[in-house]
Amino acid sequence: MRSFFFFGLLFFSACIDRINIDIPDNDTSQLVVDGLITDEPGPYTVQLSRSASVENFFLKFTKRVEGAKVTLSDSAGPSEVLTEKEAGVYQTREDGIQGVVGHSYSIKIETKDGKVYQSIPDTIRPVGVLDSLYYESESYLPLNDQTRYGFRFYIDASGIPDADNLMRWKFTG
Repeated sequence: MRSFFFFGLLFFSACIDRINIDIPDNDTSQLVVDGLITDEPGPYTVQLSRSASVENFFLKFTKRVEGAKVTLSDSAGPSEVLTEKEAGVYQTREDGIQGVVGHSYSIKIETKDGKVYQSIPDTIRPVGVLDSLYYESESYLPLNDQTRYGFRFYIDASGIPDADNLMRWKFTG
């Protein structure tokens, strides 16, 4: 009985702290840059869009940034102005700039409204070794729904000693 009283007292004395999150106006948006350069041959693609409000995010609304001048620069000197292939999608030439391990790269974006964005240089570092890639099939039964099936992917890799060993895994399925 004593433990029941203690848990009952604990239940009724719990508190909730309110968290206030400032959400910017619907007209406020940020430039979103999605791109990648590697030491593999190009072309490389950069997608430019604007962030959306919370309400539009759930509607899969994306406002692409068209008509920008996008320049990819190598610390060793070469640079390339990307071509807009479709609305908000910019690409290097197939025989254009190619990443080199140890070089640093930055991107400069000039939008139609005159705003200029410049990234800080980032260095391509050597990568480790991908030892194995495997998957397991799985199924689960959500409450009040039918059985769902899927896959869980796993990677075994070894990095470079005394390095940051940051790796990127991109999957489309």
